[in-house]
Amino acid sequence: MEELISKWGSLITLDTLKQAKKRADEFVFSEISDVLKKDIKILGADGNITARDQNGLDGLMLAVIRGDKKMVLDLIRRGASVNSRSRDQFGYAPLHFSVLQENIALLETLLQQKAKSNLKSKTGDAPLHLVPYIESDIQQKRSAELLLNYGADINLKNAVGDTIIHIAVRRNDLPLLKYLIDQFSININLNIKNNDGQTPVSLATKFERKEVINLFNDLKRAQQEVGPTRDVI
Repeated sequence: MEELISKWGSLITLDTLKQAKKRADEFVFSEISDVLKKDIKILGADGNITARDQNGLDGLMLAVIRGDKKMVLDLIRRGASVNSRSRDQFGYAPLHFSVLQENIALLETLLQQKAKSNLKSKTGDAPLHLVPYIESDIQQKRSAELLLNYGADINLKNAVGDTIIHIAVRRNDLPLLKYLIDQFSININLNIKNNDGQTPVSLATKFERKEVINLFNDLKRAQQEVGPTRDVI
């Protein structure tokens, strides 16, 4: 294990695991995953709840990554911050890690423990911006529902100005878009422009997402019946 940590160093993060998996680099993904699955001591067990590992992760983050709900609750009870951020290049909070881990139980637990649903990472992503990268449609919907019901802003921009709607359009994630429009249509603003001046509608047109365009047209008609949406640049 020490050899692996020495070999991969700060690359052992959830983000790089996702990237490795996406590249279908099974050897790298499996090797690094094994490190996280081993019986690594949770920082904070000795009473120092602010201790960090070599990758800038505190005990609560490691407990979330490992899916250890009991340890998560224990650390929070002892004063661990649910809104601390990792000291690596990503700056994820425990809530980000719960979304990346696709762990609904821990996501709900952290929200119940007052985790900030709109807290951004160093890369400008709030937990909601990570939802489109969840593989399971059911997990996506449940994660989005929890975050939005706990105050996440569906129109919040990340570092490149994208909202979750922009990201879902880029990924052509029709099931997620349908769900968000069905459940949260009154709050969705299709006029928001990202840093490239693209709205979700113009992105859908650019990528020739015909089904998405039809979905947005239906949403616009429904919103016009209620009243005009505000323009946001």
